[in-house]
Amino acid sequence: MGDQENHKVIGLREDGWVTLREGEGWQRAEVGDEIVINAIGRRSEEKTELDRRDNLQLILGDSSVPASWNEALQSMARGEIAKVGAAEKELEAAGFDRRAEWYELELLSWIPRRDLMHDGTAIEYLLKDGEGWERPGRISEVHLRMELLSTDPHPREILPSVERTIATESPNVPEMLRRSIDSLKIGSIVRIHCKAARTKELVKLFDSPLEGEVSLKVELLEFSKMEDVFGDESGVRKVLREGLGFEKPGDGSEATCQISYRKKGDDTVLWSGSQTFVTGDGVTSEGIDAAVKRMKRGEKCILYLRKDRAFSDRFSRFAPVGVLSEEDLVAEIELLDFNRPPAVWTLPFDDAISAMKKRKDRGNELFKEGRYDEALGHYDRAETCMTNCQTDLDVQQRTVVDNIRATCLVNMAACYDKLGNIEEMLAHADKAVSLEPQNVKALFRRGTAHMKLGNLQQALNDVRFAADSGAGNDPEVRRRMKEIVAKISKEVRATCRMSWALRSHA
Repeated sequence: MGDQENHKVIGLREDGWVTLREGEGWQRAEVGDEIVINAIGRRSEEKTELDRRDNLQLILGDSSVPASWNEALQSMARGEIAKVGAAEKELEAAGFDRRAEWYELELLSWIPRRDLMHDGTAIEYLLKDGEGWERPGRISEVHLRMELLSTDPHPREILPSVERTIATESPNVPEMLRRSIDSLKIGSIVRIHCKAARTKELVKLFDSPLEGEVSLKVELLEFSKMEDVFGDESGVRKVLREGLGFEKPGDGSEATCQISYRKKGDDTVLWSGSQTFVTGDGVTSEGIDAAVKRMKRGEKCILYLRKDRAFSDRFSRFAPVGVLSEEDLVAEIELLDFNRPPAVWTLPFDDAISAMKKRKDRGNELFKEGRYDEALGHYDRAETCMTNCQTDLDVQQRTVVDNIRATCLVNMAACYDKLGNIEEMLAHADKAVSLEPQNVKALFRRGTAHMKLGNLQQALNDVRFAADSGAGNDPEVRRRMKEIVAKISKEVRATCRMSWALRSHA
């Protein structure tokens, strides 16, 4: 009998229900689903039918369903029969007989239904659930079987069943279809009812004029996921052929690749050839560099690049001949081979110092070019590797390591200053001072950070100490000290005026 003890059995009126016959399966309908029920209204224990509805189609949670029925219907399995109560006003509002004290409801079936755009213009109905649990996700390449029917005013075939492979991030894919694909499994079949406003969005996908309301039937045949390299869909990578082993280049490897470029949406190859570069060195486009660092030897992939991750702005000088710097690109990359540098901590001390100075110097070059994010990465790697070197060192060696670390930290503080992250600027300058308390540049950077954060007294202390440590004649240090003193004086004058105003009103 189900959960009979939890619900009223006699005189059902408000929100009670009791199971009369168990249903089958574990699945349940949800709010928004299109349900089909048989409903018989009766009064008290009389057998006389006051109201009878067979194969009634309703939207669960809609005004067409008495509010107190929703909970009962959501708990019922397919084929289940329940005795459900409802208030007179609810019955009348939903178009049922208000005289009935209870209804016998049989849940025949339902079709999961979703409002894809949350405005009623694109309604998805799940006709068949797929297999397994894996879904394409937001970025993938999918193989679909699609059929387009008109529903305005009479259904007719507009487009016969076709199979197509599409990339979900393509601008030709309407957002409503993208949202639908995102939740499908292999073998899933859905029908999307599109209002006229959404029908227009299908024109690019089907390359034909469409108007009025249409019904789009979609079956997911297969899919391959794609990697969002940067997490913002500006660089999307799909593996065409798996590589060998497990090793990947990472930063600092000399990588040799076969690369071809074409404009997005055009099959014409703009440039094709072999390129050798050091990963992480900032000598190719940001997108190519990031993709190659994720590849294995012999791997082949296709990379969809937004122009800001390709060769626009600061990367334009690295664009091969014929490749436009202000275009979204598609690159096909094959990683032929790579040589990883030896781990710094495995090198003799002098060689490790030389390697890290090389990283630092490359950071300096990038900083001068205004490529602060990339410079930051080089300084960070150099400082981190120096930290790993601080084992079994004599006093002289430790002093050398601390000096390189402090220099890198000061330079990182300068990068964060340029990038507008003053909290990180302060943290890195402070760390540099802890390594070398007399480091003039570290004190100056920390003082500047304090000033920008409004900590004027701490700023003045650092800049004065920097001047006393030998930078008193540095024009920038003198200018910054003058600026801080002027700000402190301004604050003092403002405080005095406020105190005077308070005393005069006392």
